[in-house]
Amino acid sequence: MKKTKSTPLPLSFVDYERLSRILVTVLNSVDAHTANGCVFFTMVGSYVLDKAFGLRTQPVCGSAFFRVDDATDLVMAFTDMETFENGEVASHNEAFHAWIECNGVVIDLMAPIFRENLLKKIPDSKLRLPRKMFQRPKSEMANSPFELVREGDFYLQVNPALTNELIKLFMSRAENGDLADVCRQWFKPTPKAILSELGLASSDGTQRVMKLEKLELVGKW
Repeated sequence: MKKTKSTPLPLSFVDYERLSRILVTVLNSVDAHTANGCVFFTMVGSYVLDKAFGLRTQPVCGSAFFRVDDATDLVMAFTDMETFENGEVASHNEAFHAWIECNGVVIDLMAPIFRENLLKKIPDSKLRLPRKMFQRPKSEMANSPFELVREGDFYLQVNPALTNELIKLFMSRAENGDLADVCRQWFKPTPKAILSELGLASSDGTQRVMKLEKLELVGKW
């Protein structure tokens, strides 16, 4: 029997880690709600992947489910929970997730900070999720959010109208373009070295120094 050819991943583990670290650092530097910054991670990540690697990426938004801890059966659910409790999946601008699709692969650059996202949702949670890469062929996706049986299983449902709405909103804010350019300038693909810190000019003329977040990844979902 012929083996099925596996889908190549667009990013190496090290380049994924580098890009995630830079995105977290830059978003933290402007005191943004980093744990809920999936649109920033997706839009700026797509921009950097295009400029640094020439990859054709597609930022998308919608509902997303990731099984992240077998010991507690925890699934990170980014969706309208009221609708989901009735057995349906729906997303809107207050209940959604954003991710990148590229050459048949799902890239979620926010996955390394699912820990912080969980603590935003459940402040008294004692679970400290490990920092891992999420970069998986879409062909491996489960058939429904009710079929996530082991860590790394996932289900996504794209909402095209919401995607267009959130992309337009992101693009309408000039500061987002400035931060995207900072990330692009900072990111260098391996084997090139990247700076451990970078200056960020503020609108009042002052400059702050951003120190690259450690954010060491321990594996992949």
